Amino acid sequence: MELTRGLVVRALAGRDKGDYFVVVSVQDGSVYIANGKRRRLCAPKRKNIRHLQRTNTVLDLECVTDKKLRSVLKEYQTGSALSDNAGTKPDRGGSEFVEARRN
Repeated sequence: MELTRGLVVRALAGRDKGDYFVVVSVQDGSVYIANGKRRRLCAPKRKNIRHLQRTNTVLDLECVTDKKLRSVLKEYQTGSALSDNAGTKPDRGGSEFVEARRN
């Protein structure tokens, strides 16, 4: 499973099981993830890649803040981004840095 910086992922194990995060960095067998709330961009959580499920959405993390990250990931938690047929997310205040990639 190839994980890249900015990829939106879902945690499959641990106390954060079922929550959505964005990959901040990738290192040997593990990644650092953040969600902007409990795990901020300045202090990401280390997670084993086997405990993550990837999505088809990649975010541009250059100008993102924790607040913007929370607003984008909130759409995943509520399921509105998952039901989007085109694979891209609608522009709803703060999600202008979203890029969708289809595999």
